[in-house]
Amino acid sequence: MRTTPYTTSTGVRIGCRYNESPKPMPIDDADMLYIQTLFIHTPRWHRQRNLERITLFVCTGFAVFVMVSLLIAGK
Repeated sequence: MRTTPYTTSTGVRIGCRYNESPKPMPIDDADMLYIQTLFIHTPRWHRQRNLERITLFVCTGFAVFVMVSLLIAGK
């Protein structure tokens, strides 16, 4: 049995975060988080998340439009 951590023949490091006790390193790679959520969450969750993002974008755009309209109308 190999000791943790070890590197495979293809260069993948297995168990490289095993000895991070008591504080694990923060995961700061956005791609890694995205890939993990693809495997963890259901397609329904992803559709809901996309709908929330689109709704936020549309509402923010509408708010900016109203503010700009009020600034132009006030002159």
